[in-house]
Amino acid sequence: MNVDLCYIGLIWIRLKVWSIPQLRELGIDDWIEEYEAELERMNAAISAENQVLQHDNKQLSSLVKEYEQTLESVMSQVFSFSSRVLS
Repeated sequence: MNVDLCYIGLIWIRLKVWSIPQLRELGIDDWIEEYEAELERMNAAISAENQVLQHDNKQLSSLVKEYEQTLESVMSQVFSFSSRVLS
């Protein structure tokens, strides 16, 4: 379907200058409607995936901050211990 969609997209771009009656005579107006409907479906799917990815990104960002804080705490304890041992 992707090859067909790309081909129909190229036709759609070329035919935008034609009038609707001319397109109907050629029977191409159905292709354009199908192409635009497929674009809308793809847009909806991409938008939904984007929302999921944004949510995942927020969770991962929170985990990274927690990891950094834990690492800082551990390193602080290591430095404190090493300074006591070396003193």
